[in-house]
Amino acid sequence: MPLSLRTSTVPEKDQFYSELVERCIAVVVDTLGPESIRALLMIGAPARSEVTVVEIPGGYYSLSDIDLVCACRYGTNLQSLRGKLAPAMAALNRELSSACTGADVAMKSEVELAEPRPLISTYEMIRSPVVVWGDDRVVTALGDIDIADVHNTESLVLMHNRVTEKLLVRLHAGGETPSTVAALECLYGTAKMVLDSITAYLFLRNNVPTGFADRVGFFLSDVIRRPESARLKEGLEGFLDELPAWARFKTTGDLSGIATIHGRTAGDGDLVPLAREAWDRYMGYAEVFWRAILSDVARADAMECDLVRIGRIYQRLEKPPRSVGRAFRMLERGRAPEGLFSTPRMLLRSPLGSPRLLAYLTAVVTYLSYSDSVDWDCADRMILRYCPFALPSGYRSLTAEEKREAIIRALRLLHHGVLLGRKVG
Repeated sequence: MPLSLRTSTVPEKDQFYSELVERCIAVVVDTLGPESIRALLMIGAPARSEVTVVEIPGGYYSLSDIDLVCACRYGTNLQSLRGKLAPAMAALNRELSSACTGADVAMKSEVELAEPRPLISTYEMIRSPVVVWGDDRVVTALGDIDIADVHNTESLVLMHNRVTEKLLVRLHAGGETPSTVAALECLYGTAKMVLDSITAYLFLRNNVPTGFADRVGFFLSDVIRRPESARLKEGLEGFLDELPAWARFKTTGDLSGIATIHGRTAGDGDLVPLAREAWDRYMGYAEVFWRAILSDVARADAMECDLVRIGRIYQRLEKPPRSVGRAFRMLERGRAPEGLFSTPRMLLRSPLGSPRLLAYLTAVVTYLSYSDSVDWDCADRMILRYCPFALPSGYRSLTAEEKREAIIRALRLLHHGVLLGRKVG
């Protein structure tokens, strides 16, 4: 690891996370061979000293994934390398499961690095990359992206991803008491949603500070005070003072500020109720941001309309030729885990939107069905109309909670096998 790199401002947490990264580097290099790799880059919050490492009984645990980019040498076959690395990464994730949430490696050719696509993920990659193995000069070969070239649909995708992730870490009210790690992952999912909602909104304004604390500061001191943000400010009025505490948790692992807001402590005994309360409380926050971002992207007022109208807005986000084409591409072997999508459902609904867009809409509707603002019967009708997933036999006769759980299982498979690209057994 470069001596100049600090993944956390807390030395002990930095050492813990750096050792996890070194283990990941060893697996990638040993599996692919140094002759295939020009460099490995670490990206995201850890590269900015904002790793989220927390203490659990027995030691530290990283809520931040390990995200690396493998800059492949010219002439290598990326698809072959991906196939070679996948089982090794699956084994590594099993090995590290007690220490962190997971590790992922994106394979990039020199052309892809020199001419990056104007996405939020690549924009974030090129402004704070750190070479952790190999040729340091690869950073100088990274192409540039003007923030104005990042399409506004990227903000909606980011919002979709964070709502989906937050839905997947919900703690069940019944059954066994969730573990400390489950409660912390639930809080982390809320933190990511809280902060990346701001990030998504700032990308629409073409001004995104590098660090989370600076993004929150800029949002509170400038953006939310502008006339065009008046309705957003009104919807977020009860949350604004809490945002710095979420930034502190995300960047240091310190939960004390969040706990104090909810009248609790950061101790093990309060973690589960704290996680549940924060998850429930921030549904309203997520809905306000989602509606504001959708309004901007679709050039339609989505701030107060009902779900039926929202569905019609989603139908205009993609033209049928593109959405149908994306449906057929999703059917290609290896694109999605077997059994995730229903081919008839997906193709019948493809004029309404691509499988991924309709899956996102299904996720948001399912998420909001836990709130007081959405009637379950309406949500259920929306799911039946738009959901592209293969639904279990007898779905219509299931209880509301059983239906939600069926959708969440499909979303978990989508997130793990498609969005993260991890090997699914």
